[in-house]
Amino acid sequence: QFAFTVRADRSNLSKVSARIRAITELSSLPMESPGPESHLIDGPVTTERLKLLPEGITTVSVEDFTKFFLAPSELFRALDRYRFSVRRAFELLCFSITLRDVTREEFLHVVGPQVRPKLLFNPYEVLR
Repeated sequence: QFAFTVRADRSNLSKVSARIRAITELSSLPMESPGPESHLIDGPVTTERLKLLPEGITTVSVEDFTKFFLAPSELFRALDRYRFSVRRAFELLCFSITLRDVTREEFLHVVGPQVRPKLLFNPYEVLR
C-alpha cells in the first residue's frame, strides 16, 4: 500500500495534476501472471525500451508500476497503444493534497472526476 503526497500551487498545478492522473492509471493496472501472448519486461519501462518492443506486440507484463519511467504524456500514449499488466501490485490508499494559492474547486476541476475518491485534502487547511 502507498499514499502519494503533493503540494499544489499555481506554478505546478498542471504538472501535479498530470502526475496524479498518471499514478492513478499505473496503480490500477491489472495484476496478472503473464500469458503466452505477453511480452515480459524486466527492469525499467522507458521510452527507449518501448521502441525496442517487437512489432505486433500489444500485451506487456511489467514487474510493478514503479518500473515506469515515463513522463505522463508518454505514459498515456503507451497505455493507449499497449495493454499493460503488473506481476506485483500496490494499493493506492490516497493522494494527500496540500493546496497553496489554489482552491479545492480549481484543483478538482484540473485533476478530473476519476481521481476524486482517492483525494485527501490537508485537514489543517483554512477554508474561507
